[in-house]
Amino acid sequence: MGADVIVGAQFGDEGKGKIVDTLVHRNNYEIVVRYNGGANAGHTVIFDGKTFKLHLVPSGIFKHGTICILGTGTVIDPVALVKEIADLEAAGVDVSGFRISNRAHLILPWHMILDKARECERDARAAESKSATTAIGTTGRGIGPCYETKAARIGIRMGDLKDDVVTTFLAKLDSMYRHFLHDLHLGEITLKRFNLPKLPEPDAVFRDILIAKNIGRFITDTDELTRAAWRSGKKILLEGAQATHLDIECGTYPFVSSSHATSAGACVGSGLPPTAIENVFAVAKAYTTRVGNGPFLTEQETEIGNLLRDRGHEFGTTTGRPRRCGWFDADLVRRACEINGAQKLIVTKLDVLTGLDEILLSTGCDAMGHPVYERFKGWDKLLTAVRVWNDLPHEAQKYLSRIEELSGARLAGVAIGPSREQIIWLD
Repeated sequence: MGADVIVGAQFGDEGKGKIVDTLVHRNNYEIVVRYNGGANAGHTVIFDGKTFKLHLVPSGIFKHGTICILGTGTVIDPVALVKEIADLEAAGVDVSGFRISNRAHLILPWHMILDKARECERDARAAESKSATTAIGTTGRGIGPCYETKAARIGIRMGDLKDDVVTTFLAKLDSMYRHFLHDLHLGEITLKRFNLPKLPEPDAVFRDILIAKNIGRFITDTDELTRAAWRSGKKILLEGAQATHLDIECGTYPFVSSSHATSAGACVGSGLPPTAIENVFAVAKAYTTRVGNGPFLTEQETEIGNLLRDRGHEFGTTTGRPRRCGWFDADLVRRACEINGAQKLIVTKLDVLTGLDEILLSTGCDAMGHPVYERFKGWDKLLTAVRVWNDLPHEAQKYLSRIEELSGARLAGVAIGPSREQIIWLD
């Protein structure tokens, strides 16, 4: 039996957490692997009247008996992870099936300070030159700088937390500290310019990390664990963070994340071979949103954009920042389905469009770079109680059928509300 993959088909925030949670219960996956990114993700899961916002722990954690893995391709803030685990346990969630790759890299305070300093520097340069900012709009969680130290081969991995030789760990911390202080010139004067704290000494960072030592019980060789599960025929779901168009290779560079968010990245970040992948589910909202800077063909800086933001509660789970909103970009989703080899498409937040007189869908752009729209009649019927396709308004069916046609993937599900039960399955 192969592994299935969940990927975002737009710019993130498509509702992947809800879909993972729902699919784990529906298809009885035994292993869920989060394969990329860090605490910049924000996967919201709602059930039994409770709302859980997961930044690191895979969304399959709510199914008892499921093994949930933070894979090799992730980068982890150990202090944030300790808090997230504690919050789950306090809410009565069983975390005994949680596992962390010994190869995943640690995010340290230095990564976060560098992340913020670079964004401030980009804004400052733009102000001085009176030009548009080149700031990426990162979450400031140190994700990109952590991947940098990983590539520079001076990173510290989760397996190092289990090292009983304190001097070895301190030597690694000291090496990284010198990298930030000297190679990247993050001295006190530079940081004061942006009102940022100076780099904490290695001993202070070590004391902070000590509080995370108790997560050592979760750390193991998850690559081998996942391959063994695949060889034995267990059902595996690979959970992506961010989205195709934020992928470091395939996204709208340089306005991208720092990890491999596509189905190809699922193999890199989980330890599974490409031959293990069976189904790829692409998840897209019924409209488009984006956090941070970067191109956005169908953005509506109008009353419609504000309406979508308010109705859809489009504020970042991780940062709280308002999301940029606009009409559905079919070509964006088509390219994502093609890149990922997605056979199945799940559309979320269709209910947000209820009550609009007219709904627009972009099929591409003209010679001037402007979006080319198709127009669809809206519907007034509330969708939150709908559970079968035939109960959807004809106008909604027509809109979804056109999305399916243009995406090149088969429509497999439609979410019409935030809870686990509010989804229409078509297969």
